Amino acid sequence: MVRIAKIITPIVILLAAGGAAWQLMANSPTAKRQAVAPQPPLVSTMQAFPQDVRIPILTQGTVRPRTQISL
Repeated sequence: MVRIAKIITPIVILLAAGGAAWQLMANSPTAKRQAVAPQPPLVSTMQAFPQDVRIPILTQGTVRPRTQISL
């Protein structure tokens, strides 16, 4: 009798879990599709014009190579 209960109990549990899973999937809510209007990105633009610009570069010291070779 105990051996039959050890075999039937897992089967009953699996069937109950399968039935519960089926019930949850069958009664799940469905999402309604809504049309979303495309919105243009909000950016500001300006027109670029070519011009000469002097950029000051402040440096100190002397640049020397770490190694020097003759080619």
